[in-house]
Amino acid sequence: MSDETVSTQVTPALHPEVVRALPDYDLQTEAILAPTVTAFDEAYQAVLAVVAARKAARSNPSWTEGHQIIETDNLARRMTEQATRTFDAVRNNLVKGIAHIEAELSAPVTAKAGANVAGEIRAFVRGLSTEAQHKFIQEKLDKGDETSISSILGAPAYLSGLTDEL
Repeated sequence: MSDETVSTQVTPALHPEVVRALPDYDLQTEAILAPTVTAFDEAYQAVLAVVAARKAARSNPSWTEGHQIIETDNLARRMTEQATRTFDAVRNNLVKGIAHIEAELSAPVTAKAGANVAGEIRAFVRGLSTEAQHKFIQEKLDKGDETSISSILGAPAYLSGLTDEL
């Protein structure tokens, strides 16, 4: 759909540009929200198709007013059902994606301690003096080194030669 195509016969709330106008919509979210944009576009096009069908039905001299309404309603029901299925599928995929990301972000630090290098990192720290341990841990915290920090802190303190207080 062209960004310039806006019909006065369809609510602007269904226009795909509504999604693109979200405050956090950018290149990073574009791929994630592409199915949502498509769903809005399909719904927008469905309403346009029903409006066109209603207009065409009115111009059919062989149909009574009741027949025109029934045929337009049949199309509208099919289009609504398809648009609803599309919106439901997009929503379900977004919810699943969010749940997956949340699960990854909330994974316990102890899970990272099982990495292959975790034992080597703990052995290295265990060989340092207490002062050097403190300095090493602070440097890793400052650098955001999750692997080292989770390896050291995700296991019992004695494995790294640390005290429980530290």
